Amino acid sequence: AVLRLRQHVREMCGGEPGETSNNRMELTAPIMALEALTRPVVGHLYTDSTYVRNGITKWVLGWERNGWKTAAKQPVKNVDLWQRL
Repeated sequence: AVLRLRQHVREMCGGEPGETSNNRMELTAPIMALEALTRPVVGHLYTDSTYVRNGITKWVLGWERNGWKTAAKQPVKNVDLWQRL
């Protein structure tokens, strides 16, 4: 994740101890960037992750309405991270 505010750029990266997946790490990047903000700001989130983009723009509102279940009535994977995001 890269956090950029005007001329200031902060590259952020990290991992989770133990087992993880690419989808969990793709969700962790924007969470880390947003949690690094010290005050509310209007900003832009850029991602090359289709999983994160679709989750934010297409799926998350439906998951919330359905009690964090998918359209197929299955539990949402990585729900802990989606809720943080």
